Amino acid sequence: MKWLCGLAIRLYPRPWRERYGGELEALLEDSQASGISALFDLGKGALSMTLGEKKFVVLAFATAGVVCAASAWSAMPNVYRSMGTVAVPKSTTTPMINDAAGIVLSIPAVRDLMAAHGLDAADPAKIEYVRRRILISKRDAASTPSGDYFSFAVSFDAADPKTARAVAQDVMDRMLRNLPKEAATLDSPQIPGGPCSPSLPRILLTGLVGGVMVGSLVALARRRRVA
Repeated sequence: MKWLCGLAIRLYPRPWRERYGGELEALLEDSQASGISALFDLGKGALSMTLGEKKFVVLAFATAGVVCAASAWSAMPNVYRSMGTVAVPKSTTTPMINDAAGIVLSIPAVRDLMAAHGLDAADPAKIEYVRRRILISKRDAASTPSGDYFSFAVSFDAADPKTARAVAQDVMDRMLRNLPKEAATLDSPQIPGGPCSPSLPRILLTGLVGGVMVGSLVALARRRRVA
């Protein structure tokens, strides 16, 4: 962490470093303050000193980034995910599950699945789109009383929560028909209570970080032009 603090000191303006840099490095060495808080304080001080009165530019771009991110989020369609779990006996190997998934995810099977749920199965691109939205996880330990079973999850993403649940259940039923008869539903797919994406916090954070970066570059460019 010390080398990061040393790097942060180099972000200060050259005249300031030549006059006070040695003293600051000695102070950090004596105080042993080289943790995250010290690094944050050094970075904040360097940014403030470098930008000077241009800090309002960074704030303006950061605000604009958040506003643009919020606008983009509001325009994005919600995606809902419904997931269920299948329990299979330990004798069911991963290749057996993969073979069953290969049958269920074949183009003819997906076309039949889409037709059964009123989805447009005439467009090959849409068939591939639906195939990518069907997720079948790898085999994992199942929490059953006997402990003699493994489990895997089946999920489907859709713009409509009821469609997500119906297709996920259908895919699970089709998987069960291609697995040993001992396989059974562990948890049935449910209608999702809310969308799984887009994530508002993640999008806002992206907009904020992007705005701060662009604003800092603009402020630095303007400062150098004036100098």
